[in-house]
Amino acid sequence: MLEKRTSPHSSSPVNGGLLSRLPESHRLAAEHVWRCFSNVEGFAGLFITGSVARGMDSPDDFDFVAVWDRPISDSQRRMLVERCRGNRTVDPDTDRFHLNGVVPEFHFMAGKEQVQRLISDFCWRGEIPPDSDADRVEGLLASLLDALPVFDPEALAHQWQKMLTSDYPPEYQLRRVHEQYTAACRRLAHLHRCQRWNDVFYLARIRLEFCEHVVKALVSLNRRFYWGGKWFEQQIDRLRLKPQNTWPRICTILTSADASAAEDEMKGLAFSVGKIVGASLPEIDVEFSLKIIRHLKKDTETKNG
Repeated sequence: MLEKRTSPHSSSPVNGGLLSRLPESHRLAAEHVWRCFSNVEGFAGLFITGSVARGMDSPDDFDFVAVWDRPISDSQRRMLVERCRGNRTVDPDTDRFHLNGVVPEFHFMAGKEQVQRLISDFCWRGEIPPDSDADRVEGLLASLLDALPVFDPEALAHQWQKMLTSDYPPEYQLRRVHEQYTAACRRLAHLHRCQRWNDVFYLARIRLEFCEHVVKALVSLNRRFYWGGKWFEQQIDRLRLKPQNTWPRICTILTSADASAAEDEMKGLAFSVGKIVGASLPEIDVEFSLKIIRHLKKDTETKNG
């Protein structure tokens, strides 16, 4: 049973400045969620994540990550959501409800010590413990990179973000950069070999996979963590080591109507990334991949000539 505290944390969230910058509907929803959670025993932190945290214009979905001192059961989670929902109408198909015009979605990180061990395991070993739901864990950890604290008394977000972005060993960085860069080069070689220019969906998928692998290689080269493929521009903006005009070049690859022009841009970007990786991390042998790209370039020039 989740017991109420005799003395709540505070009469208002600690990050009032953050809430004041949100649209009114989101501010009112966040304050309501805070009031429902703040006097519950074990409540340790509340963060806004997802598209709202990334500054997108007034989306309907409103993502919250709630952190607790200790693990809580499924029945306790349902009780907390019901407390926020009150007597509001629930969508019978999805069990979602509207709160001041937005749809809250709750993610619970139960047990600070558990989460701390989980992050430590992931940072140092580069893997999710086998007894965890890998997709859910990766999503929660990724959400912390851009989390905005509504209530964060122990600076949990700052502490966890530091672990996720800097406290992993060079060996993991080398492995991750190498894996992602070689995967990008494999996509490029596969595209060149198959030449399925009439298959629009196939071309779009290969281009997207190539760009995602390139971004992940660059992010890892800069000792950052990144899982998703939806926020390329924001991630690239933060990187110190990257080719010139990386984001415009990625846009050209993803949107070009000319398949051969997109492939040429992919070759150039892959080569630029390989040169930076080779110069920054000499322990990684990128020469084989660079030879492949040179060969692809030469092959294209011969056909065009």
